[in-house]
Amino acid sequence: MVTPEPEQGYTEELLRQQQFLEVYLEGTRSRSGKPSPARAGMLSIVVDTLCTGAIPDVLVVPVGISYDRILEGNYNSEQLVRQSSGSSGGWAVGKPKKNESLWGVACGVLRMLRKNYGCVRVDFTQPFSLKEYLDSQSSRNVPPPPSLEHTLVPIIISAQMRS
Repeated sequence: MVTPEPEQGYTEELLRQQQFLEVYLEGTRSRSGKPSPARAGMLSIVVDTLCTGAIPDVLVVPVGISYDRILEGNYNSEQLVRQSSGSSGGWAVGKPKKNESLWGVACGVLRMLRKNYGCVRVDFTQPFSLKEYLDSQSSRNVPPPPSLEHTLVPIIISAQMRS
């Protein structure tokens, strides 16, 4: 895991060099499959870099990727079993994860490649200037949001859903 300071410096340098960045706003999933809230750590670095004046602007191109079937499969559900006793009705650890071997990984990849995963849909929405967006928000005379990235995440996701 990269600590925030080197990650921020590296990201700022990439932005100064006008390199493309991919920022994934999705959260993770719990062992039970429930999605967690979107994470905007990298987006906040981009916003901070813009706000400090280190770069003149950033063009944001929202992209949505949808799958008919997720590649990860149900390995989490195999490791979970519903508690049969007790009042909580929560999840408990099920079968332990098997140790992996090179042969096992190779067989798993071959099994995965033989399956039909359906269609993958990639949607691109209208690019927008992050600087213009930030300027328009500051001129609205509304109290600032708790954090800018928490404001931008729903806008980017809704723009992707509309297309």
